[in-house]
Amino acid sequence: MKHIYFLIILFAFSDLFAQIQPEILWEKKIGGAHEEKANDIIQLADGNIIVVGFKLSDTDVYGYSSDFYIVKLNELGEQIWEKSFGGSMWDEVKSVVETLDGDILMAGFSYSNNGNVLNNYGNSDAWIVRLNGNGDIVWSKNYGGSSIDTAQSIVSNLDGTYTILGTSFSSDIDLDNNKGLMDYWVFSIDEMGEILWSKTYGGSQEDFATQLIKTQDNGYLLGGYSHSIDHDVPNNWGEKDFWVVKITNTGEIQWSKNFGGSEWDELYGLCETESGNFGLSGYTYSSDGDVSELYGDVDIWVVKLDAAGNMLWERNYGSSGTDEGYSISAIGENFLVAGMTVGDVIDYDITEGIGGGDMWFFKLDANGDLICQKVLGDIYYDRANVIQSFIDDKFLVAGHFEHENPTGQPEDINFDFWVIYFADAEMSTEELNQKSISIYPNPVKNNLFFSEELRDIEIYNSLGQKIRNFEKGTHINLSSLPKGTYLLKAKSSSQKSIQHTFIKH
Repeated sequence: MKHIYFLIILFAFSDLFAQIQPEILWEKKIGGAHEEKANDIIQLADGNIIVVGFKLSDTDVYGYSSDFYIVKLNELGEQIWEKSFGGSMWDEVKSVVETLDGDILMAGFSYSNNGNVLNNYGNSDAWIVRLNGNGDIVWSKNYGGSSIDTAQSIVSNLDGTYTILGTSFSSDIDLDNNKGLMDYWVFSIDEMGEILWSKTYGGSQEDFATQLIKTQDNGYLLGGYSHSIDHDVPNNWGEKDFWVVKITNTGEIQWSKNFGGSEWDELYGLCETESGNFGLSGYTYSSDGDVSELYGDVDIWVVKLDAAGNMLWERNYGSSGTDEGYSISAIGENFLVAGMTVGDVIDYDITEGIGGGDMWFFKLDANGDLICQKVLGDIYYDRANVIQSFIDDKFLVAGHFEHENPTGQPEDINFDFWVIYFADAEMSTEELNQKSISIYPNPVKNNLFFSEELRDIEIYNSLGQKIRNFEKGTHINLSSLPKGTYLLKAKSSSQKSIQHTFIKH
């Protein structure tokens, strides 16, 4: 049996890490007796880290199957607690967010109807679980119909509500308008888990949703891939296409676009840049249609769109072998992309390889040009599943790392939970000098003061989205800002750029 453990990598480096390689400050590996795999990772307002996914066990919680699995780490990578939740069937977390009051909300799916799972409408349901800071259940609820329904991605809204993207085959109970086979399904809930609105999007064939992001205009961007060519799906190049849908904060479609070629094209990652453009990532088997080139069997494919969904550019990345992209994150106008590459094929974009499959991370500029890259792994199969950029030039990557079982049995392979912390090796003299401009109090509840007047003041949340801006002043009022960690960017009186991290209580 294969044993899979979480792999988490925490990087911290600036826009110039092509020239200066990051330094590993610490690393930690954690293992168990059965299979665990990370699907999402976030950093909390207090700096701690939450990792979620699934865990297989024949003794844990309620039977031999998969449970929701969550691990809380501190900033040094030391484990604070771990918890499993579920029933006797397959239950898996796909996404996690922090609530405004510091709780944790997990979204995924469940086939169970026992244990922690209080109900099941049929087959699999979307299952949402709210935990307090100690990992205890506050409430849990299932959503769906009598067929197969899942939750794939969740985001928090500034008004204390939450919006979930999933997939659905159902047209009853919580759903009433299935377009045919599998649809994108979006629903919004209040802080107690009550549904506020619910909508489906799709065509007559299978449309599989993978990620949802909150956009700067207070709407949402939905992403996944589609076989359809009718109803809400405007086109299809053949087989599966990237399909993205822009909706308002009440679920009304603003635009719908698909991208791809005549073969399989699957989208797994979405992000928004500071200027309001969008980055899409996934992988492609195509070399026609919207796909201009293909190096190998499968390439990572990145597409940049403007705010109206028009393609600005598309690029493929990889080798003559197999390369797959699973996540993308924006740093200003640049992009971080994470996935995997076949480790024994070194050509085109791949400059090094280690084993059968390696984790591959790379950074792109605003035009899609490769700035730098990093390959990590061993002689077996390793993959990055999610990358999250945060304020202060930090980012987290979660995936899995495979190695031989310590028992020495050749048929028994382990995947380890591996945590690595990387630090930025550079900070310019100018940046260091600007740290003499102080902000206070920190943490702040109402007014944030500056040691001198600042101009062009911008506030960014932990996802890198600009949420406030001020022309100038010696202080700003942040009383309406939700609790959390934020980044302030501004210009000093001498027009030097400064940035400070602060906590809002």
